[in-house]
Amino acid sequence: MKFPFFDSRCLFLESVYKHSIIHYRALFKQHKEAWGIPQEALSLYPKGSIGRALSEFLDQDGFELQDKLESHDVYHILTGIGTSVPDEIAMQYCLLASGKKSLYGAFTIILGTTLIPEEIPYYYRSYVQGSKMANIALWDLKARLPESLAAAQEELWQCQATLERPSSSETLVPSVAVCLN
Repeated sequence: MKFPFFDSRCLFLESVYKHSIIHYRALFKQHKEAWGIPQEALSLYPKGSIGRALSEFLDQDGFELQDKLESHDVYHILTGIGTSVPDEIAMQYCLLASGKKSLYGAFTIILGTTLIPEEIPYYYRSYVQGSKMANIALWDLKARLPESLAAAQEELWQCQATLERPSSSETLVPSVAVCLN
């Protein structure tokens, strides 16, 4: 069940993101180098690779690769978590549980959970899922762009689990078919 003003709350969070990410990048990513890969070049990676999947993901959703934040979109591809506002919050829970520590992630979790509390069961399942996955924050994702997406997902997941929303929302996160335990 959605609480009143769900769409308005999501729009507010999207606005907060658009304004805060500029400052976050300037303050916390100043020493990080951008990948320097033109978005068009991603489509040249082999079919089934992380790089090609990233190209298709960006094209499908009309996104642009953001300098110094490129890994974020790869996290979506590797985890299978969508891009709606609740999905973005759920992904931060998943990444936190996997070991990724981020001030921006904590900010997203706190503000997102406060404003979209009806998705708490989804956030909880995302956290549990993340606790069963390798810490992809430690991976050199740029270097892994030519690698097989399926092989990377196999490496990522340590146990099979299902991440689905509690409601009939538009985006469901697929289960991972590989269990490494």
